[in-house]
Amino acid sequence: MAGGFPSWLGAKKNPAIEKWAKYKEDFHVRGQTGPKYVWNSLLWGIAVPIFMYTLVKSESLRVDRQNGRDGTSYFPSPRA
Repeated sequence: MAGGFPSWLGAKKNPAIEKWAKYKEDFHVRGQTGPKYVWNSLLWGIAVPIFMYTLVKSESLRVDRQNGRDGTSYFPSPRA
């Protein structure tokens, strides 16, 4: 019995599930790095976070100015 479910319990292997499990286990071996992978990495790893940061920051500054809180500093320098 080589690392499986005991056969005397009556478990039957589903070939589709076994194929999927093997595919999932070996995904790192078949990993692809091409132009599409690089593009997606740059888009979702760098461009989208920077865009979201600038969007949130500009909206926050706009609301601060609108409510009379010019010069709001979220990380003020410590005073000596």
